[in-house]
Amino acid sequence: MSLIDDRRRADRREPLGFTLIELIVVVAVLGILLAIAIPSYLQAAERARRGSCFSNQRNLIPAALLYCSDHGITDGVLNSEILCEEGYCTEEIAECPCSEQVD
Repeated sequence: MSLIDDRRRADRREPLGFTLIELIVVVAVLGILLAIAIPSYLQAAERARRGSCFSNQRNLIPAALLYCSDHGITDGVLNSEILCEEGYCTEEIAECPCSEQVD
């Protein structure tokens, strides 16, 4: 009777881990989710950089107008480097986050 009871107990044992199929399914689902999420994240980051650049440009216009008004300039070339040197704006405003160049 003891031998039959041991076999029944051995049949009822549950496996202690994941099967290869289960692991492959999990990896595939994670891959699909990442394939969906990464492009969305990159697009959102690009929109944020463009928005920041647009905001900086909107802040440069009043600074340029104020500089021209203070110095009596009606025409000519004006760049953000001059505005920063004269104290009408900061380097953070003059730099676009989308590029490394000033202006």
